[in-house]
Amino acid sequence: MPYNSIFSTKSLIENYRGLCVVVKQKLNACLTVSFKNRRQYRYTKPSTLRIFSLMTKPMIKKHSKAPMSAIEALQTRSSSPRLTEPGPSPQSLTYICKSALRAADHGMIRPWRFLIVEGDSREKLGELFLKASLTKSPNLKPQQKEIIKTKALRAPTIIIAIANPQDHPKVPIIEQEYSAAAAVQNMSLAAFALGIGSVWRTGAFAYDAIVHEGLGLNKDEKIIGFLYIGTRSSAAKPFVELDTTDYFKAW
Repeated sequence: MPYNSIFSTKSLIENYRGLCVVVKQKLNACLTVSFKNRRQYRYTKPSTLRIFSLMTKPMIKKHSKAPMSAIEALQTRSSSPRLTEPGPSPQSLTYICKSALRAADHGMIRPWRFLIVEGDSREKLGELFLKASLTKSPNLKPQQKEIIKTKALRAPTIIIAIANPQDHPKVPIIEQEYSAAAAVQNMSLAAFALGIGSVWRTGAFAYDAIVHEGLGLNKDEKIIGFLYIGTRSSAAKPFVELDTTDYFKAW
């Protein structure tokens, strides 16, 4: 809460004058200032401004960082392509994963599943990426191989979203894949609301048969995306607000 919301100009002047009197009376003494929250400050020959500052600051309510509102997250979400340690805490990761389970899902058939890749498993994923790449380009240079392997190290946590379609008389496969994509978006929004960076990637590895086999996908499953999650390593780009009238028209 800013100072100007606590004191009016008039009350500021009155408080300042009152404090000047206190300082003059106690100039050569030790003054102990007690607050309602039982915090105490002890000073020798304090200055007026210092006392004034210390008397007002405890009145400012301090809040721990809380998740932003759903509307704010929906309207301001952005991707974070540059991520670093630390990854999400176990509690935050649980929130992110639970958000995926509330994705739009025609028929309530849960046509998705997810793999969480962290720690040493990221190196295994990098080796799988390299194996897939060598199948297509067997003459890769050492430096190229390292670049490919480090693609799995671009974030401390990776969630691989897999569309796992089910036979259903009223829900076509494409709708089930849309549901899996909605689950990824939900996780991205949840991470953003928690102050955690994320970026949704696909690329050639998402469609590679060797990668699919290495991750245990069956022939009917598809990778919808790799959601990289971690701490932003740089400030977000300026937010550009779009005009809804450019995209929405009455019909």
